[in-house]
Amino acid sequence: MTPSLFKQLNVNSKDEVDEGAVIEAAQQNPNDIDRIFEFSWYRCCPLHKALELELGDDVIKSLISPFAIRHKDDMLRTPLHIICGKGASLESLSMVLNAWPEAAREKDEESYTPLYRIRGNKSATLEKLSMVLKAYPEAARENFVIRDDIKE
Repeated sequence: MTPSLFKQLNVNSKDEVDEGAVIEAAQQNPNDIDRIFEFSWYRCCPLHKALELELGDDVIKSLISPFAIRHKDDMLRTPLHIICGKGASLESLSMVLNAWPEAAREKDEESYTPLYRIRGNKSATLEKLSMVLKAYPEAARENFVIRDDIKE
């Protein structure tokens, strides 16, 4: 039997994860997808942890549920906030955004939208930024901070 979803994801590095085993654990115990687990440094759904670890598209797809996609972690981040701050694929971003487009309007504990998080992500592409901006154009007016490292 495959170890539990919690055991599969309670690691500190993507290198420690068997992505096939995570998918299998999610299929064997689908209720675990909606559970809140106490991982090493915060409480969240498996989807949040998989996004933090930057796991592959198939893993992300297997962990999306109506509850998990709307759940906010201890820092009030939605899965969209997390993925916007990480180096996930365009496909994963698309899956997360399509599962709950209204997440683009949500604010985390610092009152930042996902667009703000993607703005600070050095690995973000213009395609990713455009996708999130299209979901909630008004976010461009919110939390806009002029960076002092950009020369006029």
